[in-house]
Formats: sequence, C-alpha cells, structure tokens
Amino acid sequence: MSQSMPPINPLPYAGFIPRPPDPRPASVRAIAVIAFIFAALGLFGGVCSIPQYLGLNFGSNPVVEGVSRDPVLRWFTVGSLAIGMILALVLLWAGKGLLALKPAARSGIIAYAVIYVVISLAGLIVNLAFLNARMQKVTQAAMKNNPMLNTPAMKTIMQYSTYGGILMSVAMLAWPIAILYVMSRPHVKAAFERGMPGKPV
Repeated sequence: MSQSMPPINPLPYAGFIPRPPDPRPASVRAIAVIAFIFAALGLFGGVCSIPQYLGLNFGSNPVVEGVSRDPVLRWFTVGSLAIGMILALVLLWAGKGLLALKPAARSGIIAYAVIYVVISLAGLIVNLAFLNARMQKVTQAAMKNNPMLNTPAMKTIMQYSTYGGILMSVAMLAWPIAILYVMSRPHVKAAFERGMPGKPV
C-alpha cells in the first residue's frame, strides 16, 4: 500500500521577484528634490510678497512703504519677484520631468540654470551700482522715525545684513553650477537617452 507524500509548502522566496534597479541616477533624484523645495519657496514667497508692493498692505511696514514710494525700487522689486515666480514654475515642471527622465526636463533645467546665473550676476551688479544706496536711504528713513530701531546696534545689523545679502547671492550660485555639472555627466545623459522603462520618452 503506497502512501502519498504530504504536500510541501512553497518556499517563502519562491515567488519573490527582485526589484529592478532605479534607472534614475541618485544625483538626478537629488536635483529634482531640491528643485521642488526651491520652487515651493519661490512660489510661496512671491505670493506673499507681491501684493504688498502693489499697494495691498496688511499692516504698517515703513520699509515696504518706502520702497513703494520709490518707483525704481518698487518696480525692480516687483519685477524680480515676478521673474522669480516664473523661474519657480519652470523649476517645478523640470523637477517633475527629471523624475520621469524626460529629455525636455533636462534641457529645461539646464536653461533655468543658465538664466539663473545671468539674472543673479546682473542683479548683483545693479544692486551694488544703483539700488543699495537707494535702499539704505529708505531703511535709514524708516529707522529714524522709529526710536526702537534708531540705535547703533540696529544700524550695525542693517549694515552687515547688506553684506550678508551679497554673500548669499554669491553662495546661491552653487545651485545652478551643481545643476550644470550633474546634467553634463555622461551617465546622466545616458539615463535621459534611455528614459524610464516601459514609458514613452
């Protein structure tokens, strides 16, 4: 009399399908994440800042009021905010496209980086040559009318804040330089040429 063998439970790893490696280079994913962060900050800052420079004040701010009374400062500030919001939208679109390895997104973020460098350098020159002196007058007038701000310590802080703004503008150039470096790497170019598996490029 034959006995049947008891059923053998399948091994737990018998149906395991290894996950394919991510076709997106880690540097591309990092650039995309940073792009989303900067885009969100740019859009949020623009939405919050532009209305007050167009005359919609939510509270007394003597510096903003002084800038609004100076047509050069006012329109330069509004123009800079508007350009920043446009670039933030481009950055948002490019970040999404980078995660999908779309060649158009790679071209778009390279164009963004070049425009960012040009605008930053031009803005730095204009600020140093023309706008800083006008802004200092506005700030000094606001401080003069406020005894709590019209102190030697506050004047020193305002002076160093000007230098800090210049240094920050220079330091932020590391962002577009990083974009240009990453997007020019051979393995990154190859990844965008291949695209995402199973999806149209």
